[in-house]
Amino acid sequence: MKTTQKYLAPAIALFCFAGMTRADDAIEIKQRWIPGKTYSFVQTLDQASEFTLGGQKMSQKMTSGSDISMSVTATDHGKKLVECINHMAVDVDANDHKISYDSAKPDADATAAPMSGALGLLVGKEIRVALNDKDEPSDIENWDELQQKFTSLNPAAARAFNKDSLSEMIKQGMLGSFPGHPVKPGDSWPFNLTFNMPTAGKIAIKGNYTLRSVGIHDGVNCAEIGMDAKLGIDTSALGQNADGTANPIADLKMQLDDGSISGTIWFDLTLGAVHDMVSDQAMTVSMLDPSDHTQSMQMPMKQVVKMKLEKVEDTKP
Repeated sequence: MKTTQKYLAPAIALFCFAGMTRADDAIEIKQRWIPGKTYSFVQTLDQASEFTLGGQKMSQKMTSGSDISMSVTATDHGKKLVECINHMAVDVDANDHKISYDSAKPDADATAAPMSGALGLLVGKEIRVALNDKDEPSDIENWDELQQKFTSLNPAAARAFNKDSLSEMIKQGMLGSFPGHPVKPGDSWPFNLTFNMPTAGKIAIKGNYTLRSVGIHDGVNCAEIGMDAKLGIDTSALGQNADGTANPIADLKMQLDDGSISGTIWFDLTLGAVHDMVSDQAMTVSMLDPSDHTQSMQMPMKQVVKMKLEKVEDTKP
């Protein structure tokens, strides 16, 4: 070995080691949206439930997939995020009765008309979101415009959305809260999400994030974060819909029991964004039997939600 190589090799190794983040070092986890960039996510959901309705045993499975883009621009007051669901596909199998919806060909399955009426409201619509100084959503700037458009296209389906529920949908590509200070593996911090769904009631999610480790995931330097939470729905305030029609959730006295959420989030420490997420959700829905209001029924349900950042690229003009 030449003399220069003899002394240069350990020096390079020491330099590289010094630039690495040790697994037990304290790290900062914070959202960082980059102006001029478009983030492309893929989200999937797999849901299964079994229940008895009118004395008949029923099973239902649903799978869905969505392609979502989030484009960031700089404004005079900070940053703006424009989210758009570019494509959505849903398949439902209820006791071997199959229904399919694909936003690319919404009229392909006539039996999916009720479902396409609601889902079709969101596909292709731009949701413009103002971000605060922590890069968190603070307001939907075009909510009035969206509400008018939803109502004109499908008044019945439009009742499923309000500003609160739409804001929560946008946050699905982010952590529910951030620690606000450097953390080490084993450290935890709470998150508490509450929002109103006009046709379902007040939804509350309360739990904790725990930093498990720091390392390479899918070729990216990530913080691996575990999540553990309880999920509840309060339907006590439901009555009639705003247009005076009956609310079926209220009529059936629907409630959610034993709701839980657990899973893993891989947060890209270089980019400052969620890179990958897997969430296991379990719950039991209790309500009156729609075919006989003198009888009650329970519907255990499990679902797995996955969301992954596919690419980040310059925003196209």
